[in-house]
Amino acid sequence: MPKRTIPLIASRRYLIFLIVAMGLAGCNNHDNVNQTQEKVAISTVMAVDSLYNTVLSFSGTVSPNKEANIGSVVPGKVEQILVPEGGTVKEGELIAVMSDEFLTQSDIEYQTVKKDFERMQALLGKNTVSQQEYDHLKALYDAAALKLQMARKNTEIRAPFSGMVMKHLVREGENYFFYPNFTPGMSVSSGIISLMQIDPILIKINVNEKDLGQIRIGQRATIRTEAIQDVSFTGQIIKISPLLSTISHSTEVEIAVKNSHFLLKPGMSCAVELQQPARQGIMIPKIALLQQAGTKEQFVFLINDNIAKRKVVKVLGYCGDWAVVDSLAAGQILALDGKNKLSDGTQVVISGDK
Repeated sequence: MPKRTIPLIASRRYLIFLIVAMGLAGCNNHDNVNQTQEKVAISTVMAVDSLYNTVLSFSGTVSPNKEANIGSVVPGKVEQILVPEGGTVKEGELIAVMSDEFLTQSDIEYQTVKKDFERMQALLGKNTVSQQEYDHLKALYDAAALKLQMARKNTEIRAPFSGMVMKHLVREGENYFFYPNFTPGMSVSSGIISLMQIDPILIKINVNEKDLGQIRIGQRATIRTEAIQDVSFTGQIIKISPLLSTISHSTEVEIAVKNSHFLLKPGMSCAVELQQPARQGIMIPKIALLQQAGTKEQFVFLINDNIAKRKVVKVLGYCGDWAVVDSLAAGQILALDGKNKLSDGTQVVISGDK
């Protein structure tokens, strides 16, 4: 029996048909995969339009309100120091006594010139001396009076302002020599007593130029220290330096704080918060934010018709657990739990709104 063969044309048609059928089957399988792709389960949160207060945070240093190394312009022996280290004094209070040799000498000179001047006054009234002689002796008398005043001032050392004696720079019985001092504390030999005013006390912070527009004289500040746990202090900005550093582009700001119990001490470190006025803005939970790896770019996933869409946002500030952002509108839905599994265009299943 002869074999049946498929004509050449028919065989080619059969091959084409087979290829097309296989391609259609592949397309159908691809559609089925898409249709059965697993959706990501997430929870969501809504962006809200609300009033908020932002806080500027800084590191600060506690400094005295006033400080000075108190001494005498006349060298001599320190006879007495009347206030112990840590003791407080009032303005004008006697705090140290120097040897009085210079005072005694000045007093003798003054008394001698005073008697001559009184006799000269009497003679001038009788026109027995010239005006020139009188003027010459009066000048000597005035100079002697000023010398005595200076000697008394530098023998009895008094506090130029109310404050606390921080340190005795010279001990009783030691000789004191005057050294010019332009910066308090620069040299331990530049005074007899280190005096500081620490009520009120100053907190000094450095503010970057980008934040300068948000601070003002009189603004309230909250201060906390590691040394004094669970206690906060309230102060006010009293000075904003007009000069910025050319290196850090920041300026020094001083905050005055009441310190009647002397809890804050010079040299302490502290944290400073400056509360900003209330503003209106769009707020979302901080945990809804994601950050692009290797960059500072932050973004969220908006959810619309169960589809995730990546949206870059700019954070304007933080308020507790919330972030203030731009480029969003109140009422927009954002992915919360499960957001790390999303990419642009991912289908989602909302497991519960928050």
